[in-house]
Amino acid sequence: MGICTYLPEPVGNGANLIIADHADKNDSFAFPMGDDMRDKHDPSLFRDDDGTWYLTWSNIEIAPLKPDFQGLAAKPVHIDPSDRSIGHEGATIRKIGKKYVLFGTAWSTDDSRKGSYNLYYCTADRITGPYSERRFAGRFLGHGTPFQDKKGQWWCTAFFNGNIAPVSKLGIQNRDLSETAQTINEQGTTIVPLEVKTGKDGDVYIRAIDPAYAVPGPDEAQRFQL
Repeated sequence: MGICTYLPEPVGNGANLIIADHADKNDSFAFPMGDDMRDKHDPSLFRDDDGTWYLTWSNIEIAPLKPDFQGLAAKPVHIDPSDRSIGHEGATIRKIGKKYVLFGTAWSTDDSRKGSYNLYYCTADRITGPYSERRFAGRFLGHGTPFQDKKGQWWCTAFFNGNIAPVSKLGIQNRDLSETAQTINEQGTTIVPLEVKTGKDGDVYIRAIDPAYAVPGPDEAQRFQL
């Protein structure tokens, strides 16, 4: 099973969810969502503890799916942090402990293609919220996918997204990048280790470990408690 974004057929603009019994056989591909996948920007799947699959898209709408991915099972619900939008794209959900963690992406300056492309998050007790305030997960980690390896270590994918060549990590914590879109990531995929902690109250703390990714830059529009 897989999601392929911006696939033009068979439902037109947006994205498709593709299911295949055999990845090496083209005739095994199925598109069970039909028109329910139309105009879904940056879709992502999440499976809850009870086995229910959810689809998130467009920063951020969420809806449960029918069995066998035959379409949306309910009308979408809009979710966001308590204090502002999670961002403008790349939203996804993970469950860590008992908390639902919503990740989203935005430019540090809140101005498109100005500054660094960052990853933010918020937490909730229910998948539809209410969610906490927006928190900082990592600089240059925008549109990244947090995941846990077999040894329990958390990581986040990162990639090049800038208008100029990658900049040096040296002194990056104090460098204002607001002039244009800038990143320290090279072309291709980078994986960055994350610190993920659960407090006594069950809430979740997430932050990149590498200092070059762990500190919001001076161009950050939001102010965070570090």
